[in-house]
Amino acid sequence: MTALTPDTIRLLAAEIANQTILNNWLFYIVLACLSVILSAAGSFLAAYFSKRAERLALTADFDEIKRQLKETTTLAETVKVDIQRLAERSEKLQWQKREKLESYIVAIAAAIDYQTAEMSHSFFDADPPSGGDPIYSASMYMSLYLPELKTDHQSLMKAISEFQLWMSKGMTERVEQYKQHSIAGSPMPTPTEAHMSAYSELLAAMKQAQLRINETAEKLAQTLNHN
Repeated sequence: MTALTPDTIRLLAAEIANQTILNNWLFYIVLACLSVILSAAGSFLAAYFSKRAERLALTADFDEIKRQLKETTTLAETVKVDIQRLAERSEKLQWQKREKLESYIVAIAAAIDYQTAEMSHSFFDADPPSGGDPIYSASMYMSLYLPELKTDHQSLMKAISEFQLWMSKGMTERVEQYKQHSIAGSPMPTPTEAHMSAYSELLAAMKQAQLRINETAEKLAQTLNHN
């Protein structure tokens, strides 16, 4: 048997390859077409699914945006309603404050008149003042609605307290004079001139406190009217 040299082997391999390709050319053409088709289909499917995924992502983002927009709109409406309620409440309180300020000023003036009427009744047996002391209503208005007037109101309360203490001392003096100098059935004596000399100063102190209250009330009214 003759030995196969390298050249002989290369020739034999080339021959086999040529015969195989020639005998199966249809197979290779079909294989090539399928490769092209599958490659194209793969590219199409990849692009399709990529676009689909992109659409799904956009849809999800859009739904999220709609949800957030709905929540924002709801929140905005809630805030709008709250602001409107606060504005209405603030306006109502402003009107209420104006009304109470007017009532307070009237009560202050009536309280001073009440003190002088009570003095005339206590010292000179004039008719007593009707109703209760308006200073209590004035104090209530100040405490509940007009804290801006607290300092001036306290000054007035001090002046009224001093006036009432002076009246109390005058009543005591009348009783003592009656016990010492009057006979049974005689009228009660009036307070002495020395005691009555303090009347003008005490009344002026109440009027001065009233004046300061009116000045502060006027400034407060201007502020309320501009709000």
